[in-house]
Amino acid sequence: MKLKCILWALLAISAAQLGCQSQPSARTFLIEPEDARRLGYRVATTLDLALPDHQRVKYAEAFDDRLVVVEAPGNQVTSVSLTDGAVQWRRTVGARSQRLHAPVRYGEKILINAESELFLLSAENGELLERQTLTEPVDHTPAVHGSLAIFGSVTGMVFAHDLASGHYRWRRRLAGEVLTAPVVNNRDVFVTDATGRCELLSADTGEFLWSARTFGPITAPPWMDQGTIYLASSDQSLYALRRSSGRDHWIYRSGKPLDDGPVVLGSLVLLPVPDKGLQALSARRGQEKWTLAAPAVPITQRQNRILLNRSEELLVVDADRGRMIKQATTRPLLRIVSLDQDRLLLVSPHGKLQRLDPIPLSR
Repeated sequence: MKLKCILWALLAISAAQLGCQSQPSARTFLIEPEDARRLGYRVATTLDLALPDHQRVKYAEAFDDRLVVVEAPGNQVTSVSLTDGAVQWRRTVGARSQRLHAPVRYGEKILINAESELFLLSAENGELLERQTLTEPVDHTPAVHGSLAIFGSVTGMVFAHDLASGHYRWRRRLAGEVLTAPVVNNRDVFVTDATGRCELLSADTGEFLWSARTFGPITAPPWMDQGTIYLASSDQSLYALRRSSGRDHWIYRSGKPLDDGPVVLGSLVLLPVPDKGLQALSARRGQEKWTLAAPAVPITQRQNRILLNRSEELLVVDADRGRMIKQATTRPLLRIVSLDQDRLLLVSPHGKLQRLDPIPLSR
């Protein structure tokens, strides 16, 4: 009888161990499922690209039903299905000595550029379709408008490279180096330089529309919508420029040089301010609404709740007062990509991906 009990106990222990092994390890999740649910999401898919130890994800961009990942230093590009997390194709692009920038979509192609060359890949299978030479050295991803890839050069030249012909369509010289990528909205392109000058041009022809100036270098990406351009400068100011004329709509003085660009969510402009944290301003008038003491990256807004990423943590705050509602820890993240239908994609620098789908928010 005693031996029989011992055998049953051993069987029970073995079964328990097998059951534990069949469950995903906590280390496979960038955020634990129960934590994601508390924030209003469920874990939909997970994937590990299994990068070699020396490789890291440098860029990850979503295009319709796929995520395109660029790794460094090996310049491997991977397309992942956003539906089921399956790897669709992988390809090494350019020479190992070339530094690739973030991918952009161009019709049924993926465009990836280096300093003096760009590569056009098939979005369907990753086949290298064409290589084109740029007329000026660049240090960022272009803004794509129709068949034009619009760059700002380290020489101060803004130019539109025609992807159909492989030659430039138009170009215009600014006073200083262009430190951040041009921004296109409808048929306009907004460009800035290291002297603090900014210009609005016709994206089709490069025709000059208006100019404005700040009192310090512009290193942060601007935000442009239908009526307003929000521009952060190292002169410690955030400018809201009227898109129709370039005149100041309002100016917010932060007291600190601004190196990060603003994000507009609903009626708020969210601005990272050094040594202060995240400042929420009224998009209409520029008044301070609330401040989150620690640095945080705005991700998205659902109803009256704003999701923020702070170090290894996700926060949900009330949009009206900035009051903390919920928070959860994560593993280290490279970025969080906002997808359609309020879905999110968490991307780690080591190639782990996790898609979160929204669930109804609790009151």
